[in-house]
Amino acid sequence: MQSAVLRAPGASRIGTTSRSIGSSSCAASTAHICSVSRRARMQQQASAVSTAAAPAMFADCSPAGHVQQLLGLAYPPVQPLLGSEDGSFAQETITTRLPAIMDTVLADLAAEGAAAASHPQQEQLKQQLAAAAVGVKQIQQEMPVDGALQPLQLPPHLPAGHPLSSIIPTTNAAVAAWAAHSGQAASWLQLPWLTVECYLYVRLATIIASQPLLAGSQYDPFFRQKCTALSKSMAAAGDIAAALQLLLQEQQDAIAAAGCGGAPQMAAHFSEETKGRFYQLLQYSLWGNKTDLSMLVDVAHLDSSAAAAAAAVSSSSGSGNSNIIVDETDALWEYLKAKAAAAQGSGSEGLQCSLPRIDIILDNAGLELFTDLVLADYLVATGLAGQVVLHGKALPWFVSDTLTHDLDYLIQNVSSSSGGEAHAAALAAAGQRWAGHMQSGRWRFAADQFWTTPHPFWWMQELAPELHAELAASSLLVFKGDLNYRKLANDCRWPATTPFTTALGGFCPTGLLSLRTLKADVIAGLAPGEAEALDKLDPRWQVNGKFGVLQFAQP
Repeated sequence: MQSAVLRAPGASRIGTTSRSIGSSSCAASTAHICSVSRRARMQQQASAVSTAAAPAMFADCSPAGHVQQLLGLAYPPVQPLLGSEDGSFAQETITTRLPAIMDTVLADLAAEGAAAASHPQQEQLKQQLAAAAVGVKQIQQEMPVDGALQPLQLPPHLPAGHPLSSIIPTTNAAVAAWAAHSGQAASWLQLPWLTVECYLYVRLATIIASQPLLAGSQYDPFFRQKCTALSKSMAAAGDIAAALQLLLQEQQDAIAAAGCGGAPQMAAHFSEETKGRFYQLLQYSLWGNKTDLSMLVDVAHLDSSAAAAAAAVSSSSGSGNSNIIVDETDALWEYLKAKAAAAQGSGSEGLQCSLPRIDIILDNAGLELFTDLVLADYLVATGLAGQVVLHGKALPWFVSDTLTHDLDYLIQNVSSSSGGEAHAAALAAAGQRWAGHMQSGRWRFAADQFWTTPHPFWWMQELAPELHAELAASSLLVFKGDLNYRKLANDCRWPATTPFTTALGGFCPTGLLSLRTLKADVIAGLAPGEAEALDKLDPRWQVNGKFGVLQFAQP
């Protein structure tokens, strides 16, 4: 494989579609960073809540007033998940799984060093790779012993507008605010798991960006793993591509038989048969979420059952799959029908698309991204949606989260599928359609910087108002995966019967669907007694990825 230091497909676009975190305080210029004295900061803080419990150095490395802004926002009424809970999955993650993930980063840095012989600045590159490895090893040493978090410093050579220029001070502010709110030390196990895990990936990005050659190449330390995982999943992808081909043909035949525009087309779009096809595609996307590299120490151990689960789904809602523990597809379908009817009634007799736009907030690259694109393809190819916006990440994130070069790489590889792969023709046809969707604007990729901060979605309207307004303009938001669910629910140990809308904390800019396999002990919306029954069935049901939810909410 080509060295990951060299540009991956599309890597030059990383960050070009990203937007700074929305509020003026979050988007403060780098001149504010670490420039406010402790005394001046204390004079600025007029709020009743003091940051005295937070390390002053974190507050001083944040935009002026931002810590106080965060302290004025809504916090959950129940305890967030903490690494300090003995025996908890959070503790296991911080002390064991995350250090192991750093081992994979060190291995990738070593692989880059081995490939450096062909680089025109070979010695400089080797030195910078070694310096990055020192920073990664320091993280490894801190986590198991509950070491203090280190304030993040912005590398001086980054170009203006680089995502880290706002993400670093925002992350520092989040650490300071949570320390002040909780009265705990800013350390790996004392602050909320979500905060420190996000801090980890921002710190890793900062270590890489501090080395000019790595920053200039937009080096992704997880790119090799993501490519390997996709390669291992291509047989399942071929099966799904072949199924998609049949589903598209069935839907297009139904629409053609109904005639053009108006009520007949609406009936075809929202028939029971169409609902069954839509449900099948939702399940592909749901079970694709099992392939999460952040849960693995070694990509060689990628669970083949994840691909099998994604490829073997049912087309009938409520079909008896006991591993889907919440299934609100019926409510979602009624909502979409109502939205489409409202769009029809607003003016266009010849309306070709039932819903103007659907947004998918992506999770993992590889097979999961493939299944998400299968869903997006069906939506635009059949006219159920006029446009699909794909929201990815601006930085390498949680190992396998989707960056723009991951999307480019997948489409290029699927488009070039040949006879050596199962269902190669179906794969190639899908990839070529997808390239066309990107070129035509029916699909659009965006990478707002808010997605790569520690902030829960509860705070989006205040901290990223432009993003919130953009999402509110969509017909439906599809939130993929476990991390998005954790941010939706503020990563708290809610009683399992808590209504999903309560756990959302008021965040619901439009219709919202969560497609998630459970890999963290955060859950809401279960029926009474259901959690207890699952405890008996499988004591690790909340964290092993074997159970999934399709949970829906609307304003």
